[in-house]
Amino acid sequence: MELRALLTPLSDLEMWGSHGLERQSSDGSYSRVQISEEDTASLREAEEWVVAAGLLSHAEIKNGGIAIHWRGMPPAEARRIQALTRDGWTPLTERSGLKLLQFEAGLELRVSHPDKGDAVRTILTALDAKVPIAFLGDDLTDEDAFQVLRGRGLTVLVRADYRETMAEVWLRPPRELIDFLERWRSNVCE
Repeated sequence: MELRALLTPLSDLEMWGSHGLERQSSDGSYSRVQISEEDTASLREAEEWVVAAGLLSHAEIKNGGIAIHWRGMPPAEARRIQALTRDGWTPLTERSGLKLLQFEAGLELRVSHPDKGDAVRTILTALDAKVPIAFLGDDLTDEDAFQVLRGRGLTVLVRADYRETMAEVWLRPPRELIDFLERWRSNVCE
């Protein structure tokens, strides 16, 4: 996971990635959920479509999914790529177990499970009910985790513009986010 390098000098952290498909325990051991052969075949088909559509330069091939990004593009080009991707991938979602998700400047085709809610559910089973927990997120895939944590932990939407959400709190980055993290560290972690 690339995250470990970004968090130096912190250690003894458990990290989750790819919406719950990857997990690195605090002892450094790594595990990955295997996706079904059907989902693997569907993702392979989606990747072939990306290449045929000429969108590989906009694609991010991930464990369990593919994202097409259009951040920073002129609006007309972004709309064209969005429509092309949606039209190309929608039939695949209708005949597979994959789901198509919109994020701020792109679309992602990914396996349905695990998702971020599944990851949070797993983490909660290992925690004492008194341990404070917060989940901060910025996109629609974070809603699964917000729903799981309802009534158990703090849920925080972090983005410049508000959108409908199940999160209890909305923070605008970077200042409000930094203030929150500093307060969390001093009130909860010490």
